[in-house]
Amino acid sequence: MDLVFNEKLLKLAQQAEIELKPIFEELDKKQFNNSKRILDAFRKYRVSSSDFLEVTGYGYYDAGREKLEKIYADIFGAEDALVRPQIMSGTHAIALTLFGLLKAGDTFISITGTPYDSL
Repeated sequence: MDLVFNEKLLKLAQQAEIELKPIFEELDKKQFNNSKRILDAFRKYRVSSSDFLEVTGYGYYDAGREKLEKIYADIFGAEDALVRPQIMSGTHAIALTLFGLLKAGDTFISITGTPYDSL
């Protein structure tokens, strides 16, 4: 009985593998292209081992952080990027965005209610 079950299961698995092969090939192609884009960006901005050294945290000569932000902007097709470990949560990220977009005295109107529970 176990042998029959195992053979049926094996055939089912083989059939699934055959049917899913085009999907996995497409995913592999996307993964390869995205990896290439990232490696190309690392080469473009000349990332080296010194870019991964510790820094003071005060932002003095933090070439690694500056390059990382350029890489993110390049990969995502953005004008600029802000990539920092100091952004602690989604609320923090949204608050940074709003502070960057709104000037003192501006009014923010949300047509769907509170933009985020903790803001």
